[in-house]
Amino acid sequence: MAHSSYGWWHGFWRSWFSKAFYRDVGLHWRGTGFAYLFFLLFVCSVVLSIFSNIYLRSEITNIQANYIPQLPVVSFADGKMTLADGKVHVIENTSGNPWIVFDPTGKYNNDSTSSAAVVLKPDAMYVAESSGAMTVHTYPQSLNVTITSDSANAFAEQAKRWGIVFVGLSLLISAYIYRILASLIYSIIGSIVIAKCLKSTLSYVSVLRIVVVAQTPVIMLSTIGALLNVYVPHAWIGGVIINLFYITWGIKAASSELPGATTAASSQGPSAL
Repeated sequence: MAHSSYGWWHGFWRSWFSKAFYRDVGLHWRGTGFAYLFFLLFVCSVVLSIFSNIYLRSEITNIQANYIPQLPVVSFADGKMTLADGKVHVIENTSGNPWIVFDPTGKYNNDSTSSAAVVLKPDAMYVAESSGAMTVHTYPQSLNVTITSDSANAFAEQAKRWGIVFVGLSLLISAYIYRILASLIYSIIGSIVIAKCLKSTLSYVSVLRIVVVAQTPVIMLSTIGALLNVYVPHAWIGGVIINLFYITWGIKAASSELPGATTAASSQGPSAL
């Protein structure tokens, strides 16, 4: 019985160019390959969250310096908003224009504050849309809290401390779910269409492993693009084309006859996954 020649860590670079690696994945790895996918996304999420946290901390520091000192003592209870002093408070942005308006009187004219993004009145919050319209959001009846500048600063400090964890977990969980669903769809295409066209006898699980690994280049390119803040219109179309190319290439490579191993052994053999 042939043994696996490559471990999961080889996928980070060999998935870009190595037919031998795709043969090994298809013929000798075990399982679905989702463990490899998780580790790949974990590494990418950690890198993205580190850089995102730098930006997040900078934005929070800016809010602490420019906006929280303007915050009045505001309370929410039983679906109503009240201010400790009962006066209208206008939080201005760094340009000196109205940004958030606290209006406990309910008499503030929204039309006269078209530049204000948010107006909080006793019964609801009014948010300005890009079209100029105002959407209304009522306060939850269960909301019972008093916010001061001190409590807002304390929350901001916690956000700076734990933001990297929240961002990292959010990125990892959402990306993992998305990529699993994408892998299942691609594997159906790979086993029903691509493998049949190539007259391959690879099992569905073998095709699924190849599909998982074949997405590595697109995942890494997407991560690099996010780090560099590069926007490519309709990038998903290019991603699909690249994925299908590597899936086809990988299935073809794994379907080739190898000394001591054939596609009949596609779902056998040891692996780290």
